Amino acid sequence: MNQHLHLHQKPELRQRLSAQQLRLIHLLGLSALEFEQCVRNELDENPALEMDDPDPAADASAPMPAAIDAADYLPYYADASPHGHEREWQIPDRSSGIRPDLLQQISTLALSDRQRNLCGYLAGMLDDDGCLRRSFPDIANDVLFALNIETEPQEWEAALGIVQSLDPAGIGARSIQECLLLQLRRKPNAALAIGVLERHFDDFVHKKYDLIASKLGVSREAIDDAAAEIRRLNPKPGYLLASDTAGAAVIAPDFIVENRCGELVQTLAPK
Repeated sequence: MNQHLHLHQKPELRQRLSAQQLRLIHLLGLSALEFEQCVRNELDENPALEMDDPDPAADASAPMPAAIDAADYLPYYADASPHGHEREWQIPDRSSGIRPDLLQQISTLALSDRQRNLCGYLAGMLDDDGCLRRSFPDIANDVLFALNIETEPQEWEAALGIVQSLDPAGIGARSIQECLLLQLRRKPNAALAIGVLERHFDDFVHKKYDLIASKLGVSREAIDDAAAEIRRLNPKPGYLLASDTAGAAVIAPDFIVENRCGELVQTLAPK
């Protein structure tokens, strides 16, 4: 009996949803009460967010400001090997476009080749928010395994301090608390706001302003002013840097949340 194997080509169109689109679909499927609770959870977890009544005269469909153009510059980083020649570091790229901008800043600093390599490697480890999510021992193990280069946690701590001194303020933070503190420490007359975040971060997240005022021995008005200053900070400084994704000059919201007579209403943003 003859058996034949046939190969057929069939065109097929598939659509893959991004994580952002999946989250949007999830939000659109929530009831009004569930959606309101979801928004309030985000407000509780992120102290830089606050709920405000929209201006009825404002155009909700207006596009947000354009992103800053990416710097077309990527310096070369190398480490001297025991054999007398240079070994190129494989700088990871876990961000969408903040790495070239940071590497350009690093290239202007008076650093040794090893320090420059460490700082450049950390710059590639940052996520889109501009935060470092991995621990120094894990990063050191990655470098040892992939590049056969031994490093110490103290070296990474020093390198991170250099990265955190770059612009924008808050870059290289390991938590939202550290991100906000890095920004405040570059501002004059921010001692009270710094004290609030350093010693009473949990109380601040849960908006226990009267309790914070009592603990610090200051007026409620002073704490309100400090809270307002903190809310003006950027919890995601990485987005201030350029994206290397072509055609991403304008950032537009996927959906709009409005407070209508005390009720949160969600609508798809016009395209």
